[in-house]
Amino acid sequence: MVNLNNNQVITDLTSPKTIEELFNIIEDAIKCNADEMQISYDPTLGYPTRVAIDYEKILVDEEITYTVTNLSKLD
Repeated sequence: MVNLNNNQVITDLTSPKTIEELFNIIEDAIKCNADEMQISYDPTLGYPTRVAIDYEKILVDEEITYTVTNLSKLD
């Protein structure tokens, strides 16, 4: 995994999310009735490639965005 802000390789894998966790985040945002969600999916495999959620538009800094790139299947 690579930090897109500085192109540094991420060796601490506690903060990145798995695909399953991203689906859970999307499900939770739906259940919480988030004010805005922008979700893009891979057209072939169906996993989320971008998850952008704004839980409450009137609040500042509670938005979150995840981007998945260069995903490869593990054997």
